[in-house]
Amino acid sequence: MDLSEYSQGRESMRLYLVRHGSSVNRAEFPGLDEDRPLTEKGRKDLTKLFQTMRRHEDPPEEIWTSPLVRAVQTAEALVNFWARNVPVRVSRALLADVSPQAVLDEILRANPKTPLALVGHEPQLGLLLAKLTEGQEGLSLPKGSVCRVRFRTDETPQGRFVCCHVPNIEKVIVELDELCQR
Repeated sequence: MDLSEYSQGRESMRLYLVRHGSSVNRAEFPGLDEDRPLTEKGRKDLTKLFQTMRRHEDPPEEIWTSPLVRAVQTAEALVNFWARNVPVRVSRALLADVSPQAVLDEILRANPKTPLALVGHEPQLGLLLAKLTEGQEGLSLPKGSVCRVRFRTDETPQGRFVCCHVPNIEKVIVELDELCQR
């Protein structure tokens, strides 16, 4: 996909890739995987991170989330503590096993406001980040983290990793390689 087609007529497009917070262990949860909720620690970590983000990052104008409970709960925390009154849209394109290209195609069709937050799962978010930034394989977003990517039509590659905020880590990750080491 030619990302210049997407960003035509825009100064830049900001995208936040948000991995859901820590959720109840699959082996300990009696229900379906899609119904696994966030843990209390996962909720607290997200609350703290999103409150910090409110002071340091512009909030998203739109939020798209996977339909899985842990992702929806993460999107709710995002709205409550960082991006108040922002619309949330549920998208099956953000399920873990959907190709990153499907997400990009949906973004292109919808032409959302920027910045846009995508709340989802691994391995999809890491694959999407690698595709957007022409980065290396093996990228993995830590649980409850928020990575910011920017697009400009006059840059090569079209997308550029800006930073990643991770719960309980004092510094902001600014080198894409650091995400391969986690």
